Amino acid sequence: PRGPLPDMHKKGIAALIRPLRAPGLQIRPGQSISEFNVMGLANTLSQRFSVLSGLSFISLVTNPTSTDTTRRKITRTRHRGGCISGPGKTAWPVAQTELLFLPEFPVGTDQKMQLIFYGEVSRGAFGQVFHVQCNNTLKHFAMKVLAKSQVCSLDVVQQVKQEVMIQQMCSHHPFITPLTHHWQTRKLLIVMTEYIAYGELHQLWQSLGGFPQNLVALYVAEIAVTIDFLHNAGVIYRDLKMENLLLDEDGHVMLIDFGLAKWLRYGSKTGSICGTLHLMAPEVCMGSWYSHSVDWWSLGIIAYSLVLGRYPIPLQLNHSAMLNAI
Repeated sequence: PRGPLPDMHKKGIAALIRPLRAPGLQIRPGQSISEFNVMGLANTLSQRFSVLSGLSFISLVTNPTSTDTTRRKITRTRHRGGCISGPGKTAWPVAQTELLFLPEFPVGTDQKMQLIFYGEVSRGAFGQVFHVQCNNTLKHFAMKVLAKSQVCSLDVVQQVKQEVMIQQMCSHHPFITPLTHHWQTRKLLIVMTEYIAYGELHQLWQSLGGFPQNLVALYVAEIAVTIDFLHNAGVIYRDLKMENLLLDEDGHVMLIDFGLAKWLRYGSKTGSICGTLHLMAPEVCMGSWYSHSVDWWSLGIIAYSLVLGRYPIPLQLNHSAMLNAI
């Protein structure tokens, strides 16, 4: 059962990991703005993320989406409460950029939410993550803001939609960060999860080096239970790394970022080259078909690193070099 870690470990984590409060865009800490103002981030995001900049990546040769950008007159029924209402409701023309992300991303479902911005937490290939607080409920969230232009230009529309559906389905697991809200505006996709304040496992590992073996055993067990749950649910995660494991107030791990996760029936295989290079299984590096077992390879790398304070194989320049090193 879940519970606080021993005091020694909890104090060590609290002392070394602080809530992430990196400077964000032009938003003053504590500034209260409405969701409509979030749209002002769109142009900045489009400029900053015109080139794929993340360490995690996915092959762009599978599941292509249509490149037809011709505007068509399309109507849809009004969204209410995140669902499409039945016949007889008001219908109006829908922009193609909205239609692409329906029904997974409702249009403006939470557009009246009042948010207080505390700063940028991180940034990735398509957008940024902010620490925000809802002025109505006073709850804290991590808000991922994705630029539609980048999602479309990199041809990963289906991957983004799949990410939200997988995390929504798996949010009830105790070691998975719950997805709370998701919607779209004209230029942006918004995904909000619970805010996990004590930072990444990777930060703690960089500060301490090797962990005590009893703490490693606990973390490996928690990660293993989570990965086993995903596999049994028909999901392959494909980007297991310490940067995607946050620590809650009791020092337990919480899995985040389902950007490379995919529906995959247990026993089936897939072939996209994706993940983080120094945690990739050999079959991924060589571009062959692989199964859920690649997640267990990544967990093995993490376990080794947590004990010894270093990765078993230094980061290589490319997949071929990494495969030779393995």
